[in-house]
Amino acid sequence: MEGLAPELLDAIFTSACTDGGFTGCSLSSVSKHFRATSRAARFHSVSLTGSPQQPTQFLSCFLQERAVAAIRTPTIRHLYLVAMKKETPWRAPDEVQRELRQIASQTARYIEDVAGLFRLVAQDLETLCLVHNHGWMGLIQLPAIGSPAGGFPMLRELTLVGSDPFAATGAALSPFYPRLERLHLGFPTYFPWDISFDSWATRAPRVTHLCLSEVNGAPPAVVEAVDVSRPKFKNLRHLLMRPVGPPARPEQGRAQQDHEFMLEVLALFCETAAIFAEVVPNGKSPYDWEATAKQEWVDRLAGGNGCCVFSEEVALQDSTAGSEPRPRLEWADLVVRVRHKKEAEAIARMEKLIAMKWSDA
Repeated sequence: MEGLAPELLDAIFTSACTDGGFTGCSLSSVSKHFRATSRAARFHSVSLTGSPQQPTQFLSCFLQERAVAAIRTPTIRHLYLVAMKKETPWRAPDEVQRELRQIASQTARYIEDVAGLFRLVAQDLETLCLVHNHGWMGLIQLPAIGSPAGGFPMLRELTLVGSDPFAATGAALSPFYPRLERLHLGFPTYFPWDISFDSWATRAPRVTHLCLSEVNGAPPAVVEAVDVSRPKFKNLRHLLMRPVGPPARPEQGRAQQDHEFMLEVLALFCETAAIFAEVVPNGKSPYDWEATAKQEWVDRLAGGNGCCVFSEEVALQDSTAGSEPRPRLEWADLVVRVRHKKEAEAIARMEKLIAMKWSDA
């Protein structure tokens, strides 16, 4: 392969480097020629997974490689980032304060490096998966990161597990994500019923696929999102909802019943939505978020569906789009419908049992 043109090798290596860095690191170890010709491709997709020193080391390496690149300047097109874990002092009481200062200094340096990384790569990113603090997950909370000039002009797909660290700054930049089409928001600890998509609709007006994970219902903002008469996202075509998982212990009878009732109401919500919507069973634990998010991110880089996996029925509906818009139904109305359905089913079962008793008599 060393006889091939460097530009051709660069194209081949770029097509192969879609796993977050493993293939790129392997290519750099083959030979000096491969290391030189794969210099840009190695950074095509990058995965940074929570080490406090990793951003510092990566930025140093990335800047050095950009300085000596010959074929083309390395750029990061796909980024997966997990925030560093929170640290808790475990030393003797007289050493706790010193260790707390060290942790604070390390955390501040980490946040500064992450912010610097985003300022450097924001203009080129096409996909971003960011997993950071959300309640008891034990990851640090990324503060508001100074918005890079121009926002994320190339970003097409965004997964956020936790809050949006870019939301607090750059409000004047509208839209902030002008090409964003797939938006996945994950809520591992709780689903905020007061969630709002007003900011998202302004900053990412071209969203076509919206995926919400760990939901426990359809709050007003979600109902509004699928209302075609007053659409928040004018281009939204698909809504995918992953409900919270079932109770940890099956013996929690009432909790299990409430969970099943919520799933049934969610299913009815999706059936009556004005766009193509679906509920996908959630077999994952919140503790699996890092692995799940990366798996879906890599799947998309390889040409898969990532988090937006719809059933064949919904895919068929999408291919035959053009039906009349459905009326908007509030969550409370759907709850009443399902409750009446359950009551009717219970009455029918009771009447059947009575009829069977009379026939036996």
